[in-house]
Amino acid sequence: MSRLTLEISEIDILFVAVQQLVNGQLPQFLIPHKDLQRSIDHFKEFLRAGYPDLQLHREDLYYYYYYKYVKFNVIQVRNNIVMILHIPLQHVDLRYDLDIYRLHKIPLAVPGSIIDFTMLASDFYAIGYNRDVDYYITFEDVQDIPSDILDLRHSSVILQSRNNNTSCALNLMEGKLEDIKKYCGYHIQRKPSKATENVVTLGDAISSRISWSHSSGTC
Repeated sequence: MSRLTLEISEIDILFVAVQQLVNGQLPQFLIPHKDLQRSIDHFKEFLRAGYPDLQLHREDLYYYYYYKYVKFNVIQVRNNIVMILHIPLQHVDLRYDLDIYRLHKIPLAVPGSIIDFTMLASDFYAIGYNRDVDYYITFEDVQDIPSDILDLRHSSVILQSRNNNTSCALNLMEGKLEDIKKYCGYHIQRKPSKATENVVTLGDAISSRISWSHSSGTC
């Protein structure tokens, strides 16, 4: 009786694993953790030997590969089933995440006037910045901001060097007020200001973090 119960239990587990495959998830029943870790380690050695400028974007097996959608293919080779896992790679120079700062502009009253107001003259929506890296990016629109990984191959955003200290975006992050006035500038507006709009906030909160994807490898 116990043997029959065990066989039924294994059939149920196998059924759940197949359902996970259909739903785009990697089942631990078919791909045990130790086997996946061995494959990942082997692929890392392959990168170090042949492509030292590339590295794995994620190595947290349980969260990323088991519990998050990961692209893979399943093929049959004779009596065996082979699973090809697509692993996102990144360039070693892009290994740091960037914090996303949204720019929220509010009119400021001109001293001595009740109808004139100044507005920061910027043409971007948000800034991707990390003080530990030599580059930053600007997003012109909210749709340009990725939810997780920024794939530079399929994105219109461009990496910009922090050596260019004449940038409005960079001076908002690093410059002084005089630099912001010089490189960003202001527009003069003539309209009444609401009583609640009396505070200027720059990146009132870090809304998200993004990582980089350079290409895709398989193991």
